[in-house]
Amino acid sequence: MDVEQWNLTIKRLEDLLVFNAVVSSKMPGRTTSDVSPLSVSSIVEGGIGILSEVLARWTCQNEVPLHVFLPSHQSDYNESQNTEFSEEKEKDSVSHISGLLEKLRHRFPYSLDPDILLSNCSWEYAVLWSRDIEVVENLSKAIYYLGLIQNGILTHGIAMMIYDMFISKKFMAAAALLQKVGKAPKERICRKELEMSDHTASKFLSVVCQFLQIMMEANCEANDIPVHQFEDSWQDAKGSTSLVELALNQKMSNYLLLQHHWTLSTVMFATMRFNMKSIKPMTLYDTKSRNAFFKDLHSHPYFENKMEDLKIIQEREKFLTRVLDHSLHGLHGSVQSADPGDVHTWTSRLSTLSDALHMDSDMLQQHHACALYSYGKDQLASEVSSSVVDHTVLGYRLLTIVGQRLSHYVLHGAAKASSQKVSKLPPDVSKWLRNKDSNELHVADVDLDKTSHLLEQVINMLPEGHAEYKIAIALVDLIQNFK
Repeated sequence: MDVEQWNLTIKRLEDLLVFNAVVSSKMPGRTTSDVSPLSVSSIVEGGIGILSEVLARWTCQNEVPLHVFLPSHQSDYNESQNTEFSEEKEKDSVSHISGLLEKLRHRFPYSLDPDILLSNCSWEYAVLWSRDIEVVENLSKAIYYLGLIQNGILTHGIAMMIYDMFISKKFMAAAALLQKVGKAPKERICRKELEMSDHTASKFLSVVCQFLQIMMEANCEANDIPVHQFEDSWQDAKGSTSLVELALNQKMSNYLLLQHHWTLSTVMFATMRFNMKSIKPMTLYDTKSRNAFFKDLHSHPYFENKMEDLKIIQEREKFLTRVLDHSLHGLHGSVQSADPGDVHTWTSRLSTLSDALHMDSDMLQQHHACALYSYGKDQLASEVSSSVVDHTVLGYRLLTIVGQRLSHYVLHGAAKASSQKVSKLPPDVSKWLRNKDSNELHVADVDLDKTSHLLEQVINMLPEGHAEYKIAIALVDLIQNFK
């Protein structure tokens, strides 16, 4: 053996000494790992890609926090990545592993590039989920790591592989189940048809929504295809095609088809999340749109999300407003007590869904504003109202809420002479007010000043020639008499 070959062998052994020291380590609290050390021959024969694959497997099985694994990435994942190690022994162990990882990244700057490691971690967590689908947290972690990959083409390729291998069949089975039962399915039938609980199915669909969103974003990114580089001492490592190489060879997806599936996943997740009844997801789509579901994501089946069918449009409007109503139920009491995920996130998600389905977004905004006023959240409702386009229709609907509040005040308010004051109104106004049912409001007992301010907004929205304008003006005097 000549000197050059001897030096190469020493360099390789030194590389593997550090690598095997890492994968033989265990994070505090972890007791098992099936990751075996590598040899020079296993890399030369298996390919340099085996390094990132094995390291990712070790990382996932040991739940290595991201800030330890890749210090350049700051994690906001609310899991073990944020773990603080309190025991001095644990801190020393983590510090030792961090030092080994730093040495390893220095020795393999190309093979252990952050995007390559993140890709392999995403895949490994998806594999772990497939082994126990009840632990959706593993799939959630796979999507989280997927979203951290910087190169859009690589993100897209890994996503296509995860979808085809792990997600598509379960997603399709869930869609068939919801269509079959026409509501959020219960525990027993979920376990029978999906092999997971109803709670897990809801979390699974939530992750699918996030996953398809990442895919759509990656589809729109025009990154350069990553160029493979190898460390000089491992140039002869030839083996099977690596995960990253497979990902870069994936066909580009059809953005409109991705969006089409995202709308379905969102409809399904909302149905499960809010335990909705009398909902069959496919009734929101026409025949061509239904047939486009679960085709290969790179294919181009013909369909249109923009509906001309009035019945389907009405079904979509009904669904969107029902989900919005469910998401706002947490607004009983103080706004701070409501789950932000049910209020802000859902209203934003429904707005995006409405646009994707080519629905009239103004309709949803109007319903949102009216719902907030129904809960007595006038300040929030006023902010939503400012973005409504059709003020005349909104003004008409809000006048009804004013009437319902005043009706409640007349029947239950403190003013003993309120009924007498109502009787002095013009007959048509008095009759209109008495026909208003305050029981339709979620919160009917609202401060009179708030109602007065709402009425001012209504008058500004309604044109003077509107049929209800005269009623609105008459109610101004009534409120003043009540004060």
